[in-house]
Amino acid sequence: MSVEAPADKSTFEFTEDEKLFERVLHQRFMRLVADRRVKIHEINENGNAFGEFLFVTLSRRDKPDQRQLVFYGLGYHDQRERWIHEYWRWYESYMDKSGTVVPKQRAVKQIEERLEWVKSMAASEPKPTRRGEMYALLAELTDEDGATTEMEDFGWALLRCDDEDG
Repeated sequence: MSVEAPADKSTFEFTEDEKLFERVLHQRFMRLVADRRVKIHEINENGNAFGEFLFVTLSRRDKPDQRQLVFYGLGYHDQRERWIHEYWRWYESYMDKSGTVVPKQRAVKQIEERLEWVKSMAASEPKPTRRGEMYALLAELTDEDGATTEMEDFGWALLRCDDEDG
């Protein structure tokens, strides 16, 4: 039984910051989608532990044995209490969807429609509560999972964010 090496995230030619934070700006994500070497394998609205987002599975044609990366963005982040449309996060996919290819024109249209909808929702959304702001701060200092753990471990009272004042 052979052990596969982890995917080389440089395959998508990410910057050091993009690799470190596993996050790309929306404009950068759209350049990846438009790249002729990139295949789109799946695009759908779904949820994860952080909220409901648009998920897009990509791979590069010119890299043999390339695992796919799943990007998610354009959705509501429950813990941050805000709509996300400025950036996309990603993780490595272990599900082989290489047999499925979504036409780029259809994918771009779906992404653009979702972007407009999320921006309109963000414009009418109230400001995050103190709890949402604290989570966002901790997530930037640690990561999303780390922020969730810190909020659970320390409790809202310690952070002076109880249910009554948000």
